[in-house]
Amino acid sequence: MNNENTEQLFSGVQAIKKTKAYSNKQNEILNNNTYKVIFFKKNKPILHHQSINSGHILVQVSNSLNKTQQFKPDYQAQIDLDAEVKCFSIGRQDKEQVDLDNNYSAVVLFNRVVCPNEEMMSPFHLLVDYSNLICVMTLEDHCNQFIHQLYSEKNPKTISFKTMELIARSIYQNKQKIRIQDISSMRGYPTFIQITRKCENQILEDNNIFRVGYQPQLTVRKIYSKFLHFFQRYSSLDNLIDMVFEALQSLQSKVQFSGIDESISELFMHIQDRTINKAEYLSQLEEENLMIQSKLYAALEKNCILLQTQRDENPIEHFLLVADQKNKFFFGRMEFSDISFQSTQVSRNHGTIEFDPATNNWIIMDGQMSSDSWKFSTFGVWLEIKPKTFYYIDPDQIIKVGSTNIKLKAMNLFINQEDTDNENQMEKMIKKREQEIEDLKNELLKL
Repeated sequence: MNNENTEQLFSGVQAIKKTKAYSNKQNEILNNNTYKVIFFKKNKPILHHQSINSGHILVQVSNSLNKTQQFKPDYQAQIDLDAEVKCFSIGRQDKEQVDLDNNYSAVVLFNRVVCPNEEMMSPFHLLVDYSNLICVMTLEDHCNQFIHQLYSEKNPKTISFKTMELIARSIYQNKQKIRIQDISSMRGYPTFIQITRKCENQILEDNNIFRVGYQPQLTVRKIYSKFLHFFQRYSSLDNLIDMVFEALQSLQSKVQFSGIDESISELFMHIQDRTINKAEYLSQLEEENLMIQSKLYAALEKNCILLQTQRDENPIEHFLLVADQKNKFFFGRMEFSDISFQSTQVSRNHGTIEFDPATNNWIIMDGQMSSDSWKFSTFGVWLEIKPKTFYYIDPDQIIKVGSTNIKLKAMNLFINQEDTDNENQMEKMIKKREQEIEDLKNELLKL
C-alpha cells in the first residue's frame, strides 16, 4: 500500500494525537498547523523525495557568529515549496514516530528545522511563510483578505468598509520574499533580525526596539511629521514661543537635541536645566545677530524622531533628531556621535540614522561611511521583532534567537516581473505607490 492509500486509512490528526508532544502542546500544534506526517509500512525504509531542481528554501543554521560576525553554517536543510501548505515552522520540538496499527507507522515532523540545543527557543518558535514566493498577492486579493481579517477580529460597526479598504491599500506590499513571524509564547526571549546597510525592516516605526551590539537598546519612542508636534504634546499653549518654553520645562526626562542650530540646542539645554528663566529665554530669542527665533520657526516645520537608549543599570537617555541642519545622524561609542553609547559591544562608529525627504522615512543602517568605503560595526544592529507580526526578510539577513543564527534563501524560483525589487519595474511601481498614497490621503480627509 502506498503513502496515498495509507492516508485514506489514517489522518494526520490521528497520528498527531498519538504523539507525546500532543498531550502537552495540543493548542500550539493545532493552531500553528505546520506539521507534516509521513506514513510508511513497518520494516520498510522511509522514502524521502527531494526535487533538487524545483523551488525550495535553503535553511542555514549557525550556532554562533565568529569574531568578525561572519555567518558560517553548521548545518542546513532544504524545504521544498508546497503550494497547499505555504509555510513551515522552526523550533526545539523534534519529530516523533508513532505506531498506527500492526502494519503501519508514521513520522510526525512538528518543525521542518529543529534546534534542540537552543534554550531561548520555544518548541514552536518561528513561522516561515513562503506564500509570496509561489504567488504574489494582488492588491485586490490583499484588500479582501485584510478586510475579512478585520471583520473577524473587530466589530464591523466600528470601522466602515471604505475605511478598511483604504487602510488595506496603504499597507499593501508587492514582494516576492519570505516572511517570518515569532509564534513563540516565551516572554523575555525575543527574536532579532539583522539590519544591514540596505535591507528589509530598516524603515523606523514607532515602538521599534533595536539592539546595538548585543545589549545596548535603542527604542523609537515617537516619530513626528513636524518638530512642532513634539512641543504640542507637552504644552497646550497657542503661542509658539511660550509653548516651547513650557514644554521643555515640563519634560520628566532630559532630551538631547541634534540636527538643529547649535544656538537653539544650547538654549534648550539651559531651559531643561533651569539655568535661565523665561525672561532670559525671550531676551535670547530677540537677539538679531543670532537670528535664533527665525531659525527656531524654520526648525519647527521639520520632521523629527524621538529615541531612547538604555543598557542594564545605566539610566535611560532620550535623543531627539531633527531633520533641519542635516539629514544624517550617527550613533556609536565616539563622544561626538549624535547618540553616544558607553559599551564595549558598540563600535566607535557603529551605525547611521538617516531621514529621506523623498519618502519622509527615517532609516537605520549598520555602519558608517569611512573614507571611500562603508565600514560595518563589529557586533551589528538587530531589530527585535514583535510577536504575531509578519516581517519580510532578505536572503542575506540573519535571524537570531539566543545564540542560534538562521538564514533563509529561496532557490530556483520564477521571479515575478511585477516584484517591486525588480529594477526594470521599480520606477513604475514607485510612481504608482506614490499616487495610491496621495489618493488615500485625499479620501481619508473626506471621511
